[in-house]
Amino acid sequence: MNWGDMEIEKNDGFKAQRKLKIPNQWIHSHYYEIFNILFRIENSLRIFVYIILKEQYQDGWDSIQITSDDNEKGTISSIAKRRMSQDEDYGYLGYSVTCPMMYLTSGELISIIVSDSYWKYFNDYFNCKRKLVKTKLDEISNVRNALAHFRPMKKEDVELVKQNGNHILNSVEKGLLNIIQITDIVPTNTQEKWYESLSNIENEYCNLFFYQSSDEKWIKIDINYHCSRNFFREVIRFYSR
Repeated sequence: MNWGDMEIEKNDGFKAQRKLKIPNQWIHSHYYEIFNILFRIENSLRIFVYIILKEQYQDGWDSIQITSDDNEKGTISSIAKRRMSQDEDYGYLGYSVTCPMMYLTSGELISIIVSDSYWKYFNDYFNCKRKLVKTKLDEISNVRNALAHFRPMKKEDVELVKQNGNHILNSVEKGLLNIIQITDIVPTNTQEKWYESLSNIENEYCNLFFYQSSDEKWIKIDINYHCSRNFFREVIRFYSR
């Protein structure tokens, strides 16, 4: 078969820009656009769900009970392990992934968010009712599944996903940015126990730098280790409310 290859039509090395020429026999451009949007939405939801569950359940985050898409009850860990074992038959393909969250489907992520058991942990990040959150995310998931199974898609499907994402996920995006982009320095006169205990462990080989989110709900600690022959840095993030 003649698959056809993309061609670099223009490559501006100074501006690091390039223009690609797509062969005529390839799919329409809106398929590329919707794939990019869905990729970003689904993996943002993974990060979001992980952070919220990790905050609430700490090391037991992957032991919470959920129901899989095929109606199997289990924990995040048990469902992920089953799928990991199936992937081992084709271990030479792609990258090795061990994070349980990466083995949950978009439908399962949505189910966790809007479930009776866990919605109370997520609702602060949405500016509408749970029913509408489920409806909008299910519509996005429906388009995602159509793409995954290579069904024909309309340009209007792209606009629907964009619109739903703007309606539902803007506040989630702000919440994630608030966690990821932590730059405010924790005041040295802070009297919270965690700060008083950690700020006293510095020595000539170890320096700690404390940062907090703008709403003071999330904390990032940079730990710098100084060794005699080398230097390395490790960033540890603690989350609290």
